[in-house]
Amino acid sequence: MTGLLIFKIVVLSLGVLNSGLLIVKGNRGKIKSCFLGWSLFSYSIFFLVFVLWYEAGLILSYPHLLRSTSPLMFMAGPFFLCEIRLIVRKPSKSQIGFISFLH
Repeated sequence: MTGLLIFKIVVLSLGVLNSGLLIVKGNRGKIKSCFLGWSLFSYSIFFLVFVLWYEAGLILSYPHLLRSTSPLMFMAGPFFLCEIRLIVRKPSKSQIGFISFLH
């Protein structure tokens, strides 16, 4: 493993840890950010698995796990939409159009 690959794995692992903390502690405070944590968690896991499988070469050892994390990328959008709806409590008509554009 090269130094750059180890750096990528460490940074993405910290992203998974950070999103996990945001999920656990996200409901404390003014803005509820639990869904943002879930969205970041799904993105972080997806990119960490991508780096581990393709750049580190683990897919050659475990080919049966190919595409097993693909649904995680599709879950990030609905979680992000729920986060926006939690932030905007009483949306105006322009904000409602913006939210439907995100969806």
